[in-house]
Formats: sequence, C-alpha cells, structure tokens
Amino acid sequence: MRKLSLFVLLFTLFAASSTVTAQNKVEVNAAAAEQTEELRKQLKFSDEQRDQVYEICKEYQAAYRTLSVDLQANKEWKAKIDARLENKLATTLTEEQFNHYKKIQQSIK
Repeated sequence: MRKLSLFVLLFTLFAASSTVTAQNKVEVNAAAAEQTEELRKQLKFSDEQRDQVYEICKEYQAAYRTLSVDLQANKEWKAKIDARLENKLATTLTEEQFNHYKKIQQSIK
C-alpha cells in the first residue's frame, strides 16, 4: 500500500510539473509570436527571416522568463539576454532592417 501511495504521489508531481512546463512553452511561444509580428510590422522582413526571428524571439522569451527577483541580478541578466538577442538579429536582418531596429530600441529607452 505504501508503495502504491508513493507511486501515486510521484506520478501526480510529475504530471503537475509536465503541465507547468507545457504551459510555460505555450506562453513562450505566444510571446515570441507576438514579438515577431511586432518586429515584422516595423521591419518588413521576408518569410524566411520571419521564421528565423521567431526562433530568436522564442529563445529570448524563454531566457527572459528566468529573470530573478533580485534587481541587480535582473539588470545584469537582462543586459546579457538583450545583447544576445541583438547579436542574433544582426546576423538575420539586413543592415537597413537592423539599423531601423536599433532606432526603435533607442526610442523605447
């Protein structure tokens, strides 16, 4: 009986963590799709670039969701993931598109 109870408990915990993970993936994908669409409107990139930008945004959104509550650690981590996003976009976008992206980012700050 104890083994069965332990098994049920472990199964329940596994199922709950799988649901949270799946929910996080859905949230990351939705945020990445929204971010990609906003960039597409501003930068007018090709379908191939859109797919690449979506993958970059997915990685960014997943990393962004790991920010801690420590404000100093947040600043450092956010700067790192922002720099990584910028570097990857620089290799995906044309020079003109990337320059326009930089202007948009400067106007936001």
